[in-house]
Amino acid sequence: MKFSTSISLLLIRFAGLAWAGCQESADGFAALNGGTTGGNGGTVVTVNNQADLERYAKSTGKYVIKVSGKISISPKGTEIDVATDKTIIGIGASAQISGGGFRIINRRNVIIRNLRIGECSPHRSQRVPPF
Repeated sequence: MKFSTSISLLLIRFAGLAWAGCQESADGFAALNGGTTGGNGGTVVTVNNQADLERYAKSTGKYVIKVSGKISISPKGTEIDVATDKTIIGIGASAQISGGGFRIINRRNVIIRNLRIGECSPHRSQRVPPF
């Protein structure tokens, strides 16, 4: 019993050391000019449909928008406008935006992470050929 307790304490100590080396703030460009915080400190909402995602993404004010499951965008190819001070984060491995994407133009302080975004083009024949 003493041996297993010692190992457990040792593992806890190593886990603490590993966390001590992690940065709590963003790095690279996201760390410039005070850092990128997205919707931190604002209202936290969970969405699972296009209407709610659009409503909160374009709203004024700070929002942390949690995407639950797969949201299919219609019509295909639609870009959802994202306003300043937003965090859009997928919940778990199934979080996905399918058939559309996001438009972030002349905005600041936006974070999008843990989301699979795909099948965005409305028609394969309309794709721009590579240069």
